[in-house]
Amino acid sequence: MIIIWLFFLLSCSQESTNPVNTNETVLVSFEYKQEFSIDQLEQISKTFGIKLDFKYSIDSYKIIYFTKDASGLKIRASGLVLIPKNLDFIPSVISYQHSSYSKKTDGTASNLGLAAIESLFPASFGYIVFAADYIGFGESSDRFHPYHHYKSTINSTLDMLRAGYEFLNQKKIQFDKKLFLMGYSQGGYSSLALNKAINESYSSEFKITATAAGAGAYNLNDAAHFYFNQNFVDYPCFIPYLLLGLEAGENKALDLSKIFNSPYDSRIRSLFDGNYDLQQINSNLSYSIKILLKQSFLESFNSGGEAELQNLLNENSVDDWSPANPIILYHSTGDEIVPYSISEKTYHKFKQKGSNNVVLELLKNNSISHEAAFLSWGISSMNYFQKFI
Repeated sequence: MIIIWLFFLLSCSQESTNPVNTNETVLVSFEYKQEFSIDQLEQISKTFGIKLDFKYSIDSYKIIYFTKDASGLKIRASGLVLIPKNLDFIPSVISYQHSSYSKKTDGTASNLGLAAIESLFPASFGYIVFAADYIGFGESSDRFHPYHHYKSTINSTLDMLRAGYEFLNQKKIQFDKKLFLMGYSQGGYSSLALNKAINESYSSEFKITATAAGAGAYNLNDAAHFYFNQNFVDYPCFIPYLLLGLEAGENKALDLSKIFNSPYDSRIRSLFDGNYDLQQINSNLSYSIKILLKQSFLESFNSGGEAELQNLLNENSVDDWSPANPIILYHSTGDEIVPYSISEKTYHKFKQKGSNNVVLELLKNNSISHEAAFLSWGISSMNYFQKFI
């Protein structure tokens, strides 16, 4: 009986830390980057004007892996793996999807750009973190980033998961089988996209424990209508970025002169060459929608025209499916970039589909902007994930 009992305990222990067996081998290589001590993490947070309590120092690795673009062509991509140090427990894994960047160096988490800074907090909380660069950054920076393109997003993030688990297995790093998805803004969209793909097509390969998505444009058509019907917007850059991203993902050629007024129609492509950040791009556009966009295009779009574009927006939205795992949708009512009504609508759609494990958490303070709500979302996400540990 003692032998049987010991065998049972050993089997249970191994089950919780067994390597995840993915369907494909995609890892090409990995490279140690650096350690982030708690003192360094605190200094980084001070640089951004925030104060956080960091629990663990972190080792960081760049990994290179194979994925496919939206047309099915095999390409090399990259991402960042963060390993918390000196733990007295076996950590779970977070797949972290970063927010919007246009400058190549900023959006490359694997080279410790700004996209990497986002993912340090959950890693220091005691989670192993996988953070894909996305197609268009890092190893695939010769390509235009297919911004908010569903198929491109899930290809790069799914294969980042596969490569991340391969890396852990090769390094013989123990991990718990719980898998969390997490992202804010574009990362919120990307996290729901990945969640949708896994639920619908890859549930035999990955089991998601819970997802925390913040302030994402889950319905691209709603987001477009919001922008096109404002007098002034704070981030006009998101309009051409979305259009160029869908163009890149679908391998189409949009005629920008039919959408944007001069001189913006002729300068947009050069602004998105990867050398300018979003604020720099904003300063070279108009904050007035009527000055930036052609009136004929606005009237056509708002009256149900521009069918090809509207179809693209609908096809790449991620709000119309039935989640099988718990999800928290977080949004500030003061968000000036992505209206909180998009999260509300997504929540109600999920509920109508029969998903009873979705939570909507609104930060009901109209003075807290999209950017300012990021920190609150991160803390809320960590608290939410702790319920499943």
